[in-house]
Amino acid sequence: MIQITLLKVKHEGMAEAEKLCPYIQRAHVFGCESAGMKEEEARKSECAWLNLIRTISAEEFRVISPQFYPSPAQLQRDYCVERDGYLFAHTIPLWYIERFNPQEASHLKKAAHNNNQLYTQALLALGKGNRDLFLQHVTRYFEEDDRLMNLRDKEMARNLASAEARIRKNYPFLRDKDPLSLTACVGALHNPERSLSSPVEVINLCDSTPLDCTARVNHMRKQNVPYSEMRDALVELGYHDLHRRSFSL
Repeated sequence: MIQITLLKVKHEGMAEAEKLCPYIQRAHVFGCESAGMKEEEARKSECAWLNLIRTISAEEFRVISPQFYPSPAQLQRDYCVERDGYLFAHTIPLWYIERFNPQEASHLKKAAHNNNQLYTQALLALGKGNRDLFLQHVTRYFEEDDRLMNLRDKEMARNLASAEARIRKNYPFLRDKDPLSLTACVGALHNPERSLSSPVEVINLCDSTPLDCTARVNHMRKQNVPYSEMRDALVELGYHDLHRRSFSL
């Protein structure tokens, strides 16, 4: 038997990562999302993590863990380092819930890259004062983002459905755990549970009140508000992101 807990989170900042701690403490294995990850990459990463938590000290881990996340986004890096610290402290193995075949992974990564370029074009249009073109581009961007997220959610659901047998095979020391406790963590907009037939406990760890323009747009997306009714919120988000980036207009 397996018990799956699905945490909906915001991948930013140490405070958000701290919310995971009690759920990590109760888990036998921790499920991670990773956009476009291939099956072979997932296996290698899981083996590398298991070797890490078994062979190095907590002090050594604190030194090297920030190197795993070279992204310039400080809040995301802080979140990942803090989360990994809890996983390391409790020696929790990983199970990636995205394990695409090479063709699917290539399609997803290429499509995401092209879509990010479209968002950049949208911001450039807004920076030049062309609000209508910005709204055209940004609507297409979010529609494609929804499509890609749906593909990822179905892949997550596929791997969650087959998780018990594969986890017990990959981690012999978990074979006698009954029920096997899998805690998986996904972004707040993901809904893999909708494609699962078996019961899953879903816990939303995000703040219920959207405090910034990004959160407000995401909140409306979760409520399935048509993008045509989000124009003011999208423009506000655009100016916010335009201010954060350095463009030569």
